Amino acid sequence: MLFLLGENELEALTKQLTIKGLVTILYLLNDDNIRLLQLPRVLKEQILTAHQANSAEALNNNKVCASPEAENSTQLGLTSKHKKAV
Repeated sequence: MLFLLGENELEALTKQLTIKGLVTILYLLNDDNIRLLQLPRVLKEQILTAHQANSAEALNNNKVCASPEAENSTQLGLTSKHKKAV
């Protein structure tokens, strides 16, 4: 499939994959994220269910803390001005 891409498209894809890879590595360097990843599957499902319920309730009550340009919490990642990798 990569042979179907032009030189500019291939370069853009490589750049995008590099950026995504670096963001993932930075997330994995965070001790809290590592502990969350190591939780048993059942506990992760319970936490996600509770989080989704709280998020839905906050949206219904117009109490969203995210910035207007971020439509979901995954967009508030390490590129935010307020978060810094240590």
